[in-house]
Amino acid sequence: MVDSNGKVGACACRDFDASSDLILGRVQGEPLEQIWRGDVLARLRKQWRARNAVPQICQSCRHYLY
Repeated sequence: MVDSNGKVGACACRDFDASSDLILGRVQGEPLEQIWRGDVLARLRKQWRARNAVPQICQSCRHYLY
């Protein structure tokens, strides 16, 4: 998701104001491909896979049973 202010988020499901741990970067500062392959999303993926640790905002998402 790319918010109107340029913030790039990993999910648009719950982060309506683009202020959660799911914000990966800003399109004004780096290319989308770099954001997608960047450290923030890599860390989120690793935590999710290794420890089933999801950000707080995801814990009440209806699309994921935490």
